[in-house]
Amino acid sequence: MNIGYSKHINLHGIFIAIILLLLIDKSFAQSAKDYIRIKKMYKGTWYNKQTKRHITISFDEESEYVTINDWTGKRNASSIDSYKAFIKDNKLVLYAENDDHHSPYCEMEIVEQQLVYECNEPFNFKDQFLNREKQMDKSIYKRLKE
Repeated sequence: MNIGYSKHINLHGIFIAIILLLLIDKSFAQSAKDYIRIKKMYKGTWYNKQTKRHITISFDEESEYVTINDWTGKRNASSIDSYKAFIKDNKLVLYAENDDHHSPYCEMEIVEQQLVYECNEPFNFKDQFLNREKQMDKSIYKRLKE
């Protein structure tokens, strides 16, 4: 058995493992920076004057999703709908659901300091993307000062 060859393989493996750990650490750090940036972009209460609809977006670092609360008129517990959104690129994505909660696929994006909220047609629970070939709902919100 060649002991020198065995040490060379072990050192080479250790070197590769260290490089991989450094790369993984940098990718998580970048994700943390993105999370903070996206949180700053979206967090808060948004209002659509035409529909008198409010949306509150909140982040919980311990959760893998963003909480969206949606209501019209005065805020009270019985009139608030709550949704889970997930961060995808620079958008918040609400996946279509058709079980105990019914909602189409939607996306939220900040464009020129306004929240653009686009959803597939109301009973489209199959498409997990914005299907622009069918009817869609699009509304624009302005951030309220807290």
